Amino acid sequence: MDRVFDVVLAYLKGSLLELNIIELVLTVGSLLFLARQTLLLRKTYQYNCDWQEKEKAIVLAKYYKDEILPGVNYISSVFKETGIMSCLGGIHPDNIVSFNQSELFRLTNRDIKEQIQSRWRDPQNLRVLLNERDLYQQISKKPLRTLNPNLIAMCYAELRGETDEDGNAVVVPDEIKSKLLSDLWVEFYIIVSDTLNSLELFSMNFITGVADGDVVFQSLHQTFLVLVQILYYDIAIQNTNEKDTYYTNVIELYKLWLDKDKKNEQTIHAAMPRTGGRVRKGN
Repeated sequence: MDRVFDVVLAYLKGSLLELNIIELVLTVGSLLFLARQTLLLRKTYQYNCDWQEKEKAIVLAKYYKDEILPGVNYISSVFKETGIMSCLGGIHPDNIVSFNQSELFRLTNRDIKEQIQSRWRDPQNLRVLLNERDLYQQISKKPLRTLNPNLIAMCYAELRGETDEDGNAVVVPDEIKSKLLSDLWVEFYIIVSDTLNSLELFSMNFITGVADGDVVFQSLHQTFLVLVQILYYDIAIQNTNEKDTYYTNVIELYKLWLDKDKKNEQTIHAAMPRTGGRVRKGN
């Protein structure tokens, strides 16, 4: 009887051992399966994130083209033709770092604000603003402020040397022209402000990683860098202290893309073949 009991006990122990081994194998298999599924899910998630970042970058490229790019030529032309750019012409891009008032005054001078305001008051710039405004209206989808069209037509008539119905030269009183000049500058700087706000929104998406900057860098970085340099005064003059900085994302993306542009230029320069000595001329 004891022998039978020992045989049965040994059999049960063997069965339990086999069951434990099977359970262990199943458990390990399940863990491996879960690990593999987790890895696949992570790769799928990363792929979807990368794809979404690239798709967002493409959407932002269109936004840049439609909302920002039309203002580039307009702002640049107005600054150049009215003499504002000449006030800032001595600023080298490599010296632009902090984008604040102290840096602005160090790179120019402390009366730079008065110099630019004198350009605003120059009556000769009335023609410039009217001409550039017409060009901007032709390429931009954004509506401009409602200015008196009859007054604009009269100023154009005077500027062109036209005559009225009686054959007299069209003359617009100076105070009216001064008021129109002021209104045109207000309209212009609304566009400058809108452009800066659009640039900040555009830049924020790349700085926060919502969009992949590498997708659009090659196509957009040149105009972006130039536009930020043109708008340097309008950014820096607002940043009176380090704590409250305006357009932080524009500044950060500018530095990032400028550094990348320089590195690309160095790489291209390093890859160019070099020849030493003098070139031997043929007989």
